[in-house]
Amino acid sequence: MSLPGRPWRAGIALVAGPIVVLGVWAAAVAAPAAPASRVEPGQPAEVPPAWVLTGGRWFDGERFLERTLYVVAGRFTESRPAAVDSSLDLAGLWLVPPFGEAHNHNLEDSRLDAVAAAYLEDGIFYVKNPDAIPRFLERARPLASRIETVDGAFAQGGWTGPGGHPVDLFERNLARGIFREEDGEGAFFRVAASADDVHAKWDDFLADRPDFVKAYLLYSELPADSLPYGWRGLGEDALSAVVARSHASGRRVSVHVETAGDFRTAVRLGADEIAHLPGFRPGPGGRVPDMDTHGLTPEDAALAAERGVVVVTTASFVSRAEGPADELARWKAVVEHNLATLRDAGVTVAIGSDDYGRTSRAEAEWLASLDVFDNAEVLRMWSVATPRAIFPGRRIGVFEEGAEASFLALRADPLADFAATGNIALRFKQGHSLPTEPGS
Repeated sequence: MSLPGRPWRAGIALVAGPIVVLGVWAAAVAAPAAPASRVEPGQPAEVPPAWVLTGGRWFDGERFLERTLYVVAGRFTESRPAAVDSSLDLAGLWLVPPFGEAHNHNLEDSRLDAVAAAYLEDGIFYVKNPDAIPRFLERARPLASRIETVDGAFAQGGWTGPGGHPVDLFERNLARGIFREEDGEGAFFRVAASADDVHAKWDDFLADRPDFVKAYLLYSELPADSLPYGWRGLGEDALSAVVARSHASGRRVSVHVETAGDFRTAVRLGADEIAHLPGFRPGPGGRVPDMDTHGLTPEDAALAAERGVVVVTTASFVSRAEGPADELARWKAVVEHNLATLRDAGVTVAIGSDDYGRTSRAEAEWLASLDVFDNAEVLRMWSVATPRAIFPGRRIGVFEEGAEASFLALRADPLADFAATGNIALRFKQGHSLPTEPGS
């Protein structure tokens, strides 16, 4: 679903020689509303009724099976409770876990209500914002985790190197009057040239209460002084310090990568998540991704699988690019190769779009259109792997004893036609039946 708003990142809005990538990462600034009382993720504001759910076909990660389930205190059980308050006849419907968005920056104060409604309309209950300005979250944090909205996980103050991304993005938007001076160092980003810099800034960073930690690698196989401004990231010693301090604080680390070399470094140094598929966008000067620089090897993927690293796609930018057909074909071939290599190694792949103007639905539909995955694989990525990647400590994405009682009821079989994922008859979250029209 398309979302309203003015862009603050051209960025993946860039010119790649004759290729123009048309995605956006944007944000608008609005006066923050008074914060409401915080509701922790997974904790409904009121005790939901006890339900009996009959007649439906439930997705088990591979197929749909007919089952009867019960809901008690917002969680699934196969044991009938002593008293049932409500019943749902789900005959003729296909039940899937709610979908996730593992990479987008649009869940923030200025558009929270519209964005939450758009995500719910698309059946997306879980959203990960992997770098946000703290003041944008004054309203988003307390509201994004209520039954009637989406559940949000946030990082802020991403770690980068001198002259690195997203310092360039901040400076452009400061000049446009969108950002403020105080949104830079110590808010939207933290610059670390060494491990000592990380240690010196860590306590202030942790005071912002990030749910997880974002770090940046860009063309790390090359000397930083050979790279253009804004196309740099952390050095290995600084990234090692970020990973160590993050893990010591109980937080996972998501690393922005551009190249296969970045991927290898991030996995080797202990990253929990790779924030982009290598080759997801053109490089400095608009250079189209190529297999030598951006192509993953079976060994890369095997190590990521062994270490349980999650890879977030953000891969569909190529589908919206304009340029010579042969260059676009080479770029798409790199993307498809990397996706297939991860699939063959058994790497957990989560779906994220990094597209401020849309939800992850477009990314999921594009992945389903490729000759890489079948519909069951994409459905499993979107409804099982992605929610778990966003909230790894919660029992979501499954219809098992004690799991959170959240699901979507589809009017048609998404294994036969993936477009059926958009034909939603019912949204059910933590034991509550949501309005048919989100936002109503």
